[in-house]
Amino acid sequence: GLLISGAIDVVRLDDPPRVSIVDFKSGESEEHNGSGLNRELMALQVGVYGLAAREELEYEPRQGLIRYIGERAPERRQVDVSLSDGRLGEVREEIVAVGRSIRSREFDMGPTATVRAT
Repeated sequence: GLLISGAIDVVRLDDPPRVSIVDFKSGESEEHNGSGLNRELMALQVGVYGLAAREELEYEPRQGLIRYIGERAPERRQVDVSLSDGRLGEVREEIVAVGRSIRSREFDMGPTATVRAT
């Protein structure tokens, strides 16, 4: 019973119906930009996009990528995010838990760091 809106930056058609989900972030990687962006929350976001690609677009998401467009160091420009069935199950559980918190008017709970970038 949740409606979640967002926009996937890129659905890369690797070998349809298998796809990769790419999310671009401006600036440098989180370790160096001081913006407070949390890698676990970004991985959760990509996971939600993976669920949407699977359930709404009927694709098979295989890989998630976070790409920093302002990062100068090549080794920090990209972060891989697992979109395995197990990982997407964890994402679903996290979203359901947050939805229940909202329905219970527990607005300060927020998502937890259960979904991790690989």
